[in-house]
Amino acid sequence: MSARRKVIWYIQHYAGGPGVGRYHRGYHLGKKWLDYGWDVHVIAAENHHLMDSSESVRTDMTVDGVSYHFMQVPPYTGNGLSRLRNMLQFGRSLLDLRCNEMIPHPSVIIYSSPHLFAVPAVNRLCKDLAVPQIAEVRDLWPLSLHQLVGMKRVNPMAVYLGWLERRWYKRADAIVSLLPNTRAHCEERGGDAARWYYIPNGVSLEEIEEPAEIDEKFLASLHEAKASGKRMLAYAGGIGKPNACEYIFAALEKLDDETKESLVLVMVGDGTEKERLKELGENIGVQVLWSPQVPKAQIWTIFSLVDAGVIVWHRKKLYEYGISANKIYDYMLAKLPIIHAVTASNDPVAESQCGWSVEAEDPSRLEESIRDFIFASSELLKEKGERGYDWVLENHEYGKLAAKYLDVVEEVTNP
Repeated sequence: MSARRKVIWYIQHYAGGPGVGRYHRGYHLGKKWLDYGWDVHVIAAENHHLMDSSESVRTDMTVDGVSYHFMQVPPYTGNGLSRLRNMLQFGRSLLDLRCNEMIPHPSVIIYSSPHLFAVPAVNRLCKDLAVPQIAEVRDLWPLSLHQLVGMKRVNPMAVYLGWLERRWYKRADAIVSLLPNTRAHCEERGGDAARWYYIPNGVSLEEIEEPAEIDEKFLASLHEAKASGKRMLAYAGGIGKPNACEYIFAALEKLDDETKESLVLVMVGDGTEKERLKELGENIGVQVLWSPQVPKAQIWTIFSLVDAGVIVWHRKKLYEYGISANKIYDYMLAKLPIIHAVTASNDPVAESQCGWSVEAEDPSRLEESIRDFIFASSELLKEKGERGYDWVLENHEYGKLAAKYLDVVEEVTNP
């Protein structure tokens, strides 16, 4: 009798990959798991705001050996009821996988949590298919809503999410956290602390080896700015209220006029605050180049033309559990020094000594860091960039993370 096929289902509403969408974690882990003899199936929604194209993906596909399956969900815009319907339908659609003969029976199901509305469906899948579940904790719900958007704890949505969170942790056979300090939080809500593991976001050298062409007009603007001799500072990511980008503009406004003339800010991304920040940018005296969200392969082309990256955070108790932002590791992989405004229990920039770290929500300190960057020597910038590059490959390379993850998979599939 042949050995049973080893199959991982990786369920993530916004899962992406080359030609699919921006969030590549499942793709990179999956590619590495293939090398260990596992059959990997990534299960995502057919349309969402992080896809490379606004068109729905309605047919299954295989990307570099990783199989993708897309659940039917309604389209949405913004963060209102249409997005909530999209998330709820994703959970309902997952139940159809029980009778989908095109996908092999899983050995384990991993559910990654951009939201918790699929938890009842995932728990039911694991029960009906008699397979273990790994809960992959990306964000803490409902705590993120309390801290970042001010949702009250008595709000019915918060109460429901709290119930889902406890139910999820309690039923999981293991918990994998992208944040370094959530063990006690998960244990307090029913999780098994002995089966809690820290496996953060990561990077892959394969990505940066194949940068893609970008919009010609925007590329020309980047080259023109580069030729001017000005220092170029890039932000790439979401531009919504949780992203705190207003502090970048508040810091730039504090620079003296001569220093402002020495800088170009490159903003890449979309979000609810973008138009407001565009208006702010017109009046601060610093040249700002704007680009919409781009596929991951294009970001490396942009990074190759700038001198540093910037990321800012709100000052919230939430970050006592740690941070694991993809953009930090992407900057490092591109050998960019980083300006980082954060108050958290971990700080990859400070740990790797690859840039300037200051407290969150302090425009004056952030302005000082930006000034230091503008007047730093090219040699110092290169040195900081190399430090970040070496550190991220040592601590966050996906081959190493995938091997560590498989130790967890083997534990729950062979108890």
